[in-house]
Amino acid sequence: MVSRGPLTEDRRARDGETEVDLLVPVESALNSDPRVFRAKGIDSLPAIGIQRGVEIAVPYRLYLPRRFFPQFSLLASVKPMDRRGGYLFAIVNPYDTMVDVGVLLEPAGSGQTNISLIYSSRRDATSRAIASFIVPEFVQQWTQIAFEVNKDSVTLYFKCIRFAEREISDLPQLTMEDAHKLYIGSAGPILGSGFEVYFLDFLISDFQRVRRTGFTHNEGSFVSSTNITLLGHLWIYSLDTKRVETIIANPGRRHLS
Repeated sequence: MVSRGPLTEDRRARDGETEVDLLVPVESALNSDPRVFRAKGIDSLPAIGIQRGVEIAVPYRLYLPRRFFPQFSLLASVKPMDRRGGYLFAIVNPYDTMVDVGVLLEPAGSGQTNISLIYSSRRDATSRAIASFIVPEFVQQWTQIAFEVNKDSVTLYFKCIRFAEREISDLPQLTMEDAHKLYIGSAGPILGSGFEVYFLDFLISDFQRVRRTGFTHNEGSFVSSTNITLLGHLWIYSLDTKRVETIIANPGRRHLS
């Protein structure tokens, strides 16, 4: 297990944080576990690979605000290495028994994959998928996926195309405790569902920025220079900023424009 030390007041994420890079806990594992390794992404950009069985965990509040974003976007470029799928990331309760927020990929019959957005509240007895989408299987293929989430709908973009939309209702405001954990590539020791995957991009934003960061409504053109591989990056943005920002993924890497 790769983890960080005790959470102090100085290390807690500020609740007004608008941009968070979650590559740090994964990069820390590069030096401590051979199952986390450097790889090549799209256009030979640097990427990170994670093998199934690695447990990368950090305190949630080290990176994210206590009150999770009420509306948000998630953007990822991933390359699953097998059909088993798993959690790309999971924000898990203090008991490691429920995923509050996460993205889960699962096999769904011949040649298909089920992509679920998990979003649970204290009223739920188990982790709850608020929206699921069946897409063509993309094992061993670099693929761009994105969610736009607001109070009444979840929209999936798949391979840069607006794929489908699901209506939702009563999306609760989530407030996390200091003991909540953020897992990268799994949902922890109890829930499991570890992933073996490469990431080129993985961004979370407190606003529907998918089209503003490389996708369009119809023909979409993903900006392949964004960088998150196998849980390589996870960025968080805030609704407060209404303009498109330039994100530097990592020194030496190209940027999202």
